[in-house]
Amino acid sequence: MRRDPIVEALVALIHDTCESDLPSAIKDRAVSHLIDSFGCAIGALDQRVAPICHTLARASACDTGASVIGLATRTTPEIAAFTNTSLIRSLDFNDTGIGGHPSDMLGALIAIAETSNVSGRDLIRGMHCAYEAFAGLRRAGLRLRRQHVDQLQVVLGAVCGCAAILRLNDDQIRHAISLALVPNVPLRVTRTGSLSDWKGSATAHAAMSAVFAARLASLGMTAPATPFTGTAGLYELLKIEPWDHTKISPLSGSRPALCSVGLKRFPAEYSAQGPIAMAISMRDEISTAQIESVVVALHYDGWHEIGGGQGDREEKWRPINRESADHSLPFLVASALHDGDISLSTYDKTRLHDPRILALVDSIRVTHDQALTQRHAGEIPAWPSRMTIRSRNGDVLVRDTDSPCGHPNNPMSAYELRTKFDSLCGNRLDKSSREALIHVIETLPEGEQLGALLTKLRAIPVSVAR
Repeated sequence: MRRDPIVEALVALIHDTCESDLPSAIKDRAVSHLIDSFGCAIGALDQRVAPICHTLARASACDTGASVIGLATRTTPEIAAFTNTSLIRSLDFNDTGIGGHPSDMLGALIAIAETSNVSGRDLIRGMHCAYEAFAGLRRAGLRLRRQHVDQLQVVLGAVCGCAAILRLNDDQIRHAISLALVPNVPLRVTRTGSLSDWKGSATAHAAMSAVFAARLASLGMTAPATPFTGTAGLYELLKIEPWDHTKISPLSGSRPALCSVGLKRFPAEYSAQGPIAMAISMRDEISTAQIESVVVALHYDGWHEIGGGQGDREEKWRPINRESADHSLPFLVASALHDGDISLSTYDKTRLHDPRILALVDSIRVTHDQALTQRHAGEIPAWPSRMTIRSRNGDVLVRDTDSPCGHPNNPMSAYELRTKFDSLCGNRLDKSSREALIHVIETLPEGEQLGALLTKLRAIPVSVAR
């Protein structure tokens, strides 16, 4: 039978990650990303997507199913994956890798791990596999922005992690990958114009689909053998050249994928992290009333995503909801200059229409700088940016930055990560409850079962006394 090179490379990657010993650096990083992701999910329980997902999960109650954060009853593994990933992703505060948020895959991995009754160590190994597949696919050529395809690496990375946790055989893995790809080529319209709730749940659908594909394959469902290279496969559909399957492997002598992913200091799209920090530092040198103009230069991907480069300038300069505002560089820079911070309260409806903020928004221009694009390129993107502020009296302030706080080359400290976690969870969990939750996460690499963690996640209150 004809084989698909990308599928075969992913099968080999799964074998490699399942059979190799996990170094302490990978375990430690996995723990940090779990703490960060659960903090983001708990902080999102106030968002409008939470009751939608919880209602869906209650309607699909399943005593032998998987757990949902903030819900006492279990649901199907697919709906649990969808709900938990929606919560992790909702605030746009979770980790960022090469072209997306690898932690968007965690909802799938946790659901599969729970329903398969595996250990915490197996979950960590599944994370390692999923993150390596996510990064390897991007290195191989999965960059489909210009083909208007969105976040395809999430469903493919997640199904690899699920296959590793389930210990599927080679044929089952091949079918699982095909079952994840063939029905799930998402449209990038999700991230253009005025953004909707689906911006935060599109990858949740990918996580759900990965669980469904892995479970079907484990039960014997077959799928097309050549989903990438075959007639009417992905390459023909998108009219693209075949990807370089040799790059889908752990990089020899390089940092593992889990150690090459950044965490966020601010709840905003990652290309905005540097400009936000620069704006906060520069506001001490100039009064907002004295600002005549602000020019922010970005690499191409940042300009395209949050600077009006998709032909969506109107939506970026006048965001109408949270989903659009955290992807609006003009709004984020104006808010940082005005407030000295970007927090969850930045997106309150009254702030979106605040005339003081909008006056600053109108003074901001965002440009694409080819030199920054070149600096951004590489195995681990640098995320460079430059800001120029001109005052009414003619003074000019200029800042230039790479590697914002949380970047793999400028990582958050344990204290900074804990501070972020506490700020996201503090209105729902007291200090002792937060300590207990972090403790069970930290013991997962030791082989602890997932029961204690999942019990605590189900018990988190959805309603908060005011």
